[in-house]
Amino acid sequence: MAALDEFKTVYSILDESEISSNMRLISQNCICSEKTTVHDNIQDLEILNVMPVFAAKGYEYYRLIAFKHEAIEELFNRLYAHGFEVEVQEKAPFYGMVSDNLITLNSIVSKLTDKQMGAIIAAYNNGYYQTPREVNVRGIAKRLEVPRTTLQEHLNKAENKLISSIVPQIQLYKTKKGH
Repeated sequence: MAALDEFKTVYSILDESEISSNMRLISQNCICSEKTTVHDNIQDLEILNVMPVFAAKGYEYYRLIAFKHEAIEELFNRLYAHGFEVEVQEKAPFYGMVSDNLITLNSIVSKLTDKQMGAIIAAYNNGYYQTPREVNVRGIAKRLEVPRTTLQEHLNKAENKLISSIVPQIQLYKTKKGH
């Protein structure tokens, strides 16, 4: 909390939300000068900056979609010229479609175990997520012939992972739309 208190004395915070016990989403007015942010350096390149940007332990983590190899090379050249240190942690081909919804299915589902995916699918297929709810966990567990506590644990963990993946996007959308 000392770091957060220090941050608040230096920056003007527009909005603050606790995402988890070790993560906060903080919105602030940009105090940057021209070409001093990664975002500024991306603007005229064929690169999509997939929000949100994460910061941890003094580093910012970006997810980028580059439509041309030359664009990413140019971005790195610009960043190096402005004194940035850049490290690519993961590089993968992108086969999806780009739209206003910048959450990729893979970024959400890949965090779930097979048992968690099975629990979510079974719950959905049995009407657990209907309003009003058509079945309870005990009923689904009985149909699947698994202990209720085991199914409940898989559902809870899966739901926590799914919500943790989409809440930052919802918060950014809400802020962007002025809700």
